Amino acid sequence: MKNEKIRIDCKFNTGNNALRLLEKLIDYYKRQNAKFLTVREYLNVYKR
Repeated sequence: MKNEKIRIDCKFNTGNNALRLLEKLIDYYKRQNAKFLTVREYLNVYKR
């Protein structure tokens, strides 16, 4: 196995693992009472 190539989804946390990590991250920010915005809302609030 030492010389086998690592699958791209294992290297960069894509697929189901990425979704699980994203869910954990969103849950964390929800517990911090973060405000979630769409890109359009973000631009309206923060564009200079």
